[in-house]
Amino acid sequence: MTDVNPFPDDLLRLQERLHRAHAEHRTYLIGLPWSVEPVKGWVRGRAVLPPR
Repeated sequence: MTDVNPFPDDLLRLQERLHRAHAEHRTYLIGLPWSVEPVKGWVRGRAVLPPR
């Protein structure tokens, strides 16, 4: 078996950067506080769905 990696080095570096950015983003989101006051959702208008 050979030790040759079938993927180019630049793609491997980019994939590692993507994984790190994803981990940093998840860590950031965990640190955000929850909304104290609930916010109403979207109001669905008649143009979205026809009346039944």
